[in-house]
Amino acid sequence: MKSLGNHNLNHNNNPKQNIQMENELLELKLRAEKGAQTHFMGNISPELQNVFLKNIIAFEDSFSKTPFKSVFEILNKPVYPAESELNDHALEIAYKSLIKILDNRNIDIFYHGEYSLRTKYKFITEELFAEEIPCDDMLNVMRCCFNYEEFHPNHALDIEDKTISFIDDWMEHKLDNKHPDLAESFIFPNGKIMHKDEITIKIINFFKSFKEFKNCKYSIEEINFDLSPDTRMGFAEGFIKYTAVLYDNEEVQIEGPYKIYYSLDYGCWTIVYFVFPGFN
Repeated sequence: MKSLGNHNLNHNNNPKQNIQMENELLELKLRAEKGAQTHFMGNISPELQNVFLKNIIAFEDSFSKTPFKSVFEILNKPVYPAESELNDHALEIAYKSLIKILDNRNIDIFYHGEYSLRTKYKFITEELFAEEIPCDDMLNVMRCCFNYEEFHPNHALDIEDKTISFIDDWMEHKLDNKHPDLAESFIFPNGKIMHKDEITIKIINFFKSFKEFKNCKYSIEEINFDLSPDTRMGFAEGFIKYTAVLYDNEEVQIEGPYKIYYSLDYGCWTIVYFVFPGFN
């Protein structure tokens, strides 16, 4: 791909317009050469955007020239026994030794779910060691982090987390058309399809009827999913009870079963339909 070089953008005597034009070119350069999309939220000045974009390009250029090595090589090829050769006591000692070696090279592993020590040890020695990462001096001043679930998705845990997030945001009136967990299209049981903007307008209008929600108690009774290529759907269901406060301070008790339906697209679960007490 042809590189987009730097050009003199001082076409006129309007500095603000010139820097905006330069920002557009920098964004185009990032998109064309790095495949990166840039989005600025809030009231960020063109000057600050310009500094940010230039720093990103400088970092990407430096990163692309950095040699890569496997984690095993970066750790100086430590000697370790296979997981199958270790009893539980020996496994605990070997695992602690590996974690110390990784920590000394500023490499961290995070586990969102609960897994056995044997699973963690096997993951490190059979998968993580083969991963290639930059081997320059950055590892001396920065930490390299790995997430176990990026290698082994925990779909039940993902659905649980998103269900908790949905209920929390519902209680705080924070569901709108920018919410990342809401799909672009909602599919109703009768086959009707409603765009995200339409459903969030209904949600927001419902929120406007009440000053606040409080005293929320809920349970997640079941989580299920089907990863068949022609399905890739999941759901979470349970029971919820909360108090909706009207603007005259009258309180309405809302309770009942809820069910939230998810679709797995591009490795991410998004909400495509839900049944929630109080909302029609």
